[in-house]
Amino acid sequence: MSQFEIRMQEASRQLFELAEAEYAEEERVAALAEEERVAALAEEERVAALAEEERVASLAEEEVEEDVQEGVPPSPQRRILPTEPVNPPPAAASQSPRGLPVRLHDSFVCQCHEIDWLTPLKNGGDIVYNYTDGTPSIQCIPIVGHGMPCGDRVNLGHITSEQAIAICRYYRWDDPNTKMPRDLIDFMRKWDKENPYDSRFDINHPDHYLNHYQSLQELIDHLQDPSLYSFSPIQGTTDVFQAQADINEIEALKQASLESQQT
Repeated sequence: MSQFEIRMQEASRQLFELAEAEYAEEERVAALAEEERVAALAEEERVAALAEEERVASLAEEEVEEDVQEGVPPSPQRRILPTEPVNPPPAAASQSPRGLPVRLHDSFVCQCHEIDWLTPLKNGGDIVYNYTDGTPSIQCIPIVGHGMPCGDRVNLGHITSEQAIAICRYYRWDDPNTKMPRDLIDFMRKWDKENPYDSRFDINHPDHYLNHYQSLQELIDHLQDPSLYSFSPIQGTTDVFQAQADINEIEALKQASLESQQT
């Protein structure tokens, strides 16, 4: 083989290797382009899914607004009242009638324990609620630094009632294991709430029922049967001004007693 033929074979080999390298580079670029296309499609689907979730949430809020008066706290029957998360329901009951999963994400935390559900039995009988630190709770309105009760989340469409039942200990008042305050249940179901104020539910008034009874049921029973106790049933007053005068008188007596002890 001549020197010329050897050089020609070497040149052909180099050209073949160069062509293979160019082909491999083209395949790599094509693969990257395909990955980018797939990623772009996935991002479009994610954005579309988020938009659909926002649309559904917006529709749910519009439906709730028809049934919820802004700024007015809900009755306890429409709110979920657990003090701690509970175990998820058994697998057989893992689907709601609407086909939505009952099991929530493990990071979901019930925040109903932040509400002082006995507020109406401390403020004179007005059915409004505060957080345990005294901050007013307003139905379906997020409060900075505080959680939203599960009942409001149901009203807003964030969770279903089936999910609320699964995670909340106080949702069903008739549950023998409920941790709903019994006095609140009796107040909502048995007490005549015709008057907007009752001194027996004013924590600052000497008529407050817990100053004389162990529970609201005892007061109810005493009113029905005055012979149950050695004292007459506590009648209280529905006159706000008279009640405030009574409170002021008690405070004045306390202050006078403290001053006399100091001297």
